[in-house]
Amino acid sequence: MKAYLSYSSRGYAGAPDSFLIDLHKIACFYLKKNFGNAHLITDSESGPFFSHLPWTSLTTELDAVPRTYPQVWSLSKLYAFREIAKQGEPFVHIDNDVILWEGLPEKLKDKEVFAQSWENVVRYKYEPEKFYENCPSRHVFITSAPLHAANVGIFGGTNTDFIGAYAEAAIAFVEDPVNEWFWKRYGGYKSWWCKAVLAEQWFLSAFAESRGVKIETLFEDWPKPEEASEAKYTHLMAKKKDPLTRQKLAGKAAGIVSLGSDLVDLGFPQ
Repeated sequence: MKAYLSYSSRGYAGAPDSFLIDLHKIACFYLKKNFGNAHLITDSESGPFFSHLPWTSLTTELDAVPRTYPQVWSLSKLYAFREIAKQGEPFVHIDNDVILWEGLPEKLKDKEVFAQSWENVVRYKYEPEKFYENCPSRHVFITSAPLHAANVGIFGGTNTDFIGAYAEAAIAFVEDPVNEWFWKRYGGYKSWWCKAVLAEQWFLSAFAESRGVKIETLFEDWPKPEEASEAKYTHLMAKKKDPLTRQKLAGKAAGIVSLGSDLVDLGFPQ
């Protein structure tokens, strides 16, 4: 199975800082350790920040991501999913604030499509009423409006035809000229991330329902600390802003050094 990260300087974070570079260093190490490979899809602006890490491949297809959708930071991930699906091989893509300490559990490795967990807070997190009132061309939502969404902290599977079709359709949904005002200028959502998760996660659930494809998840719901610990899984989310968390992860990154094309763990605790 191929293992991927993606990073675009055109998202909300801009050019990566030292902490984001540390996160990629840790992710690269554990992906190579557990999958035997680690691929980064990025852009020409961000690539030099990560080029010293021993990726299996580093490519810049995300140069194609338009700069004009700052509120839809997930758009670069959709471009990455589309590129990955073209390879036609089973894969896992992780967000840059996710660490798979011991790889994927067996229950996910042969699944058509998998994600991290279900989110059943659609009315709060995705505010569908505002979407329906303000987005002129609704694409797949004309026939499917799921009451849940799949969190894609991890995402992948064996059905790359479906995944490629989903990514293509989600990109078209965002870049539809009829929807330009909604994505670029509508400001009625409570949270800055609403449009991004709608375009990526809620769209995925709707598209899967419309195609009769089942999404398997690592967790049924957002994992409790003990569930995440048992699964050897970390998704930092807002904790990546916590100074103590950042300090601990910087220490972890400092304990990983490059020797040739391999990474060696110096034994720093998780």
